[in-house]
Amino acid sequence: MAILGEWDFTAENGSLLPVDGMENLDARYFRFQKELLPCLPGFITDTHFAERGRLPRMLSILGYMQLRKGVELWGWGLMIVLP
Repeated sequence: MAILGEWDFTAENGSLLPVDGMENLDARYFRFQKELLPCLPGFITDTHFAERGRLPRMLSILGYMQLRKGVELWGWGLMIVLP
């Protein structure tokens, strides 16, 4: 799912913990690449959304991309709830 969006979080400097992005939009963990053949242009996707508490991370990514890169994106988080 991570490669479906136009942009991809690369994690080349480690994982972006929710607290890292919410406290500092200049965190060293903000590293992204543009996908060559995106299925969802204008989107960035994230998985394991519920169990890893990634809503704050998604909000910080969207804020970073708009404020630091001038790129407006929609975020799509996948949440699977099993009984």
